[in-house]
Amino acid sequence: MQAVWDLRHARARIALVVCGSVHSLMNRLFRDRKEPLYGRQTDFLDLRPFGTETLRSILGSVRPRFKPEDLLAFWALTGGVAKYVSLLADDGALSREKMIDAVLSPFSPFVGEGRAALAEEFGKDYGTYFSILSAIARGRTGRARIEQTVGREVGGYLTRLETEYGLVAENELEERASFFEVKLSPSRFDPEALRLRTDAFLRATGAFSGYRIERRGLSPLDM
Repeated sequence: MQAVWDLRHARARIALVVCGSVHSLMNRLFRDRKEPLYGRQTDFLDLRPFGTETLRSILGSVRPRFKPEDLLAFWALTGGVAKYVSLLADDGALSREKMIDAVLSPFSPFVGEGRAALAEEFGKDYGTYFSILSAIARGRTGRARIEQTVGREVGGYLTRLETEYGLVAENELEERASFFEVKLSPSRFDPEALRLRTDAFLRATGAFSGYRIERRGLSPLDM
């Protein structure tokens, strides 16, 4: 493909559009010097997901009396990606229970795509991360129990999961960073626990130096 494009694209009267759903992979294809198609793009079009207000409108148009947890599940399971929104809407899965059933069914496209996205994100160690997440999903949440299940030391992996995959919003103009913890019930939010995790993240990474730091708990009632 590299040779064909380099030799003929100037004379070809075509528009070649390359699409992909894994952001890191698409960036690497055209922005990594080691890749054959490096620097050959004319432009990038970054399609953003639907925001919560759009999702609220979509959900309300089909299910006017939806509950806050339905909207939270709709956002959490689709990420606002139009394809996933369409899959749930077409299947009539617009309550929290039906969405979860649809996503976790044996033939659900969400399962395969979720596994592929996680493998791409975690890289060569994805197998270990999968084992850790599987152990946590089965209720083995303590480090000792996780290590017993996985069969190896997992401290570094757990630290990465905790510090790199939280919910963080950065406002560069105002030099403000907001850290969020999402709970189904507001009463389950622990401000002190979030403060400790945030402080550990800031010490470990040196990120957001000079920024004003905010910490907030969120629930379906905030959507």
